[in-house]
Amino acid sequence: MKWLMLALGLGCSVVQASVVYDLPPGSVWAQMDSCSITAPVLDVLFAAAHEHAPEVTRDQVLVAAIQNRVLAAYARSHFPADELFPGDRVAYPKRVQLEYAYEATLRAGFGAQLQAAMHALPHHNLSSLVLRAYSLTVGQRQDLFPHGHLLLDFKLGPHQLEQAKSIPLLDYRLPSGVQGRITVADVFARQNMQGRMAIYNGDDVFLKKQALDLLSTQFIFDWVSHQGPLTSAEQAVLHQAIVDKPDADALRAIMGTIPGEHEGSAYLAQLASKVTEAQVRSFYRSHRDMFKRVDRVHALHIRVDDEQKALALEKQLDAGADFATLAKKYSQAADAGRGGDLGWIVHDTSGHTDWLSSVAFIHKPGEPVRAMRVPGPALGASRWELVKVIGREEGYQAEDSSDVRFEASQIIAIQQAQAQFKSILHDLLAKQTIHLQKSLVGKGLDL
Repeated sequence: MKWLMLALGLGCSVVQASVVYDLPPGSVWAQMDSCSITAPVLDVLFAAAHEHAPEVTRDQVLVAAIQNRVLAAYARSHFPADELFPGDRVAYPKRVQLEYAYEATLRAGFGAQLQAAMHALPHHNLSSLVLRAYSLTVGQRQDLFPHGHLLLDFKLGPHQLEQAKSIPLLDYRLPSGVQGRITVADVFARQNMQGRMAIYNGDDVFLKKQALDLLSTQFIFDWVSHQGPLTSAEQAVLHQAIVDKPDADALRAIMGTIPGEHEGSAYLAQLASKVTEAQVRSFYRSHRDMFKRVDRVHALHIRVDDEQKALALEKQLDAGADFATLAKKYSQAADAGRGGDLGWIVHDTSGHTDWLSSVAFIHKPGEPVRAMRVPGPALGASRWELVKVIGREEGYQAEDSSDVRFEASQIIAIQQAQAQFKSILHDLLAKQTIHLQKSLVGKGLDL
């Protein structure tokens, strides 16, 4: 629940804005600056949010839209684009991601109406909108993707891009009468690396399907603009909400407010680098249990050279057979005579722990014993191990260890960033006068 709320941008701290409940009952739910969030806009945003988090409420979606607006503006003015969205050669371009997000939101809000509009087309599909379809000639493909010339990240160079813009895939006429053309460049620009690779490798079926997918997107946008229930102003507000969300979420991730989404944050790394030894010591002493570790384990093992033998032994152990007795009888290790007793294995801080010791440290006394193949070359003799832990002693990482320093500084940095985020959000909203519908009085909106 909490993660979903954060992912939607709804997990912001409670702050106080200048809120005026003066909007009369009607279509406008909230107004800030020149932005009016009307009932139709909120309906669409709620439908999209509800698909991902069924427990979300309309009030939470309204708060998220308001907070995202101010956070996104702050993010764009204080962080460069490459820090908000670190370069990813595999992902879709941001412009395309926004188009997909807008299309998905429209489908969520107007799914039934869009299906009806599609059904109303001749032949009940998009084929009736296609005026002419084209196929790449061998010469065009050779010019775009010269044989033996590998494109960097499968991206088109300036000359190839100009060529791609001149090569049509289909001409179309939308129900509104708008005519257009989809080119190779249009399709190529909407691909992630996998898609670009498919086109580069000559997958014409994929290329044509992508052209039809783009036509489907154009059909949806055309329907919303000319037949849908949203006014042009409402469309602009809805689109801005789609644009704002990823920027606001990027800021949340940078500042550590979305669990698991702050990896690679230069902002957090900078804060962590400034954490002092005194802060680390204080944190360690206040949260010592966070730095527990297994100091040593007492383990037994059985080594065999065949999977079937290992599984047969596993079955006997599950039935209650004595581990040491089986080790003496079947183990091929040098310690078989001792019942496979490895003795007490001490935690090694050098980073050179062998595989068997590492396995022993991840098990607890009383756990079922399972056969494991020893990692190694695929060819040659294999080894199988069964490991039983009969003793385990815990301790604490050393206060002055590098691991403690790293973990504590990371957590302290996130705490500092979250406090800064709360302050930033408070200040941003405090500068706003937010008008809300009178019916929202007493509903405890987190603004």
